[in-house]
Amino acid sequence: METFEVDVTSKKVKALLEQLQDLGIITIRAKKVRGLAEVMADIRAKVKEPLTQDEVMAEIKAARN
Repeated sequence: METFEVDVTSKKVKALLEQLQDLGIITIRAKKVRGLAEVMADIRAKVKEPLTQDEVMAEIKAARN
């Protein structure tokens, strides 16, 4: 068995793939895509204490150097 990732750009192509799946020739699995809001929520959940303004400025100065 081989696995491919395909970007479907047409409703006709999607219908054809679904027909192939109905025939038992292929299996279609939807790809789970995380949105930006979910990623941001995960990052925020890991923060125990927010940075103070002085700490933020120190990080900015360090990045600029």
